[in-house]
Amino acid sequence: MRALQALKAHERTVLVLHHLLDLPVQQVARETGLSEGAVRTRLSRARRALAAHLRDAESPHPPTTHPRQKTTRKRKEVPTLG
Repeated sequence: MRALQALKAHERTVLVLHHLLDLPVQQVARETGLSEGAVRTRLSRARRALAAHLRDAESPHPPTTHPRQKTTRKRKEVPTLG
């Protein structure tokens, strides 16, 4: 329960609807007003975050970084005409 509570509300919502209530992605999309792609994305992120929280809970030492720390992507250089 603690790991589920640690998720962001929108991640917890899609995870519970899909995995605990066994709703298909299409129905989760209808229930939440999201696109099917957005539901799949949120499910993927929620699963990763939940796994990290569960790993941390089993670890005897607290994590040194937040499990969902975002990484920055380098922007692709686009040549300009001129």
